Amino acid sequence: MTEISCSTQINASPQQVFKIISDIPRGAEIIAGIQHIEMLHDNGTVGVGTQWKETRIIFGQAASEEMTIIEFVPNSHYVIRGENHGCEYLSTLKVCAAAQGTLLSMDFKGRPLTLFAKVMDVLTGWLLKGNMTKMCQEDLESVKSYIEQQQDTR
Repeated sequence: MTEISCSTQINASPQQVFKIISDIPRGAEIIAGIQHIEMLHDNGTVGVGTQWKETRIIFGQAASEEMTIIEFVPNSHYVIRGENHGCEYLSTLKVCAAAQGTLLSMDFKGRPLTLFAKVMDVLTGWLLKGNMTKMCQEDLESVKSYIEQQQDTR
């Protein structure tokens, strides 16, 4: 199992940060690493059951993952579940009030489900963990930059 935790401090309220991180349809505008978002079930609100396909460039190739929100607590956190290549992925995004605004954190867990995925996890897990840590931190920094730039233009 691969586990990663990343965080960044943002000069904005937890409510402002949560509003941006839960704006799934605009994810490609907010996070530099996302190439495209396709909403699969869009009823106009984001919450438990929201599903989308997210496309990123990983190792130089476009990779798309279908994701579903499985837990959603407004202005606190949400949990995303995805499954691909014989692995289950869970990402938790949390906002917490901090002395200088908000601490935005992401916890990622990848669990191999198939025998092939378990073998690959043993052989290449260390490499993937480094790349995933970098990608997660870059995503959080993109959110921070987006929010703080919006505030500068007010």
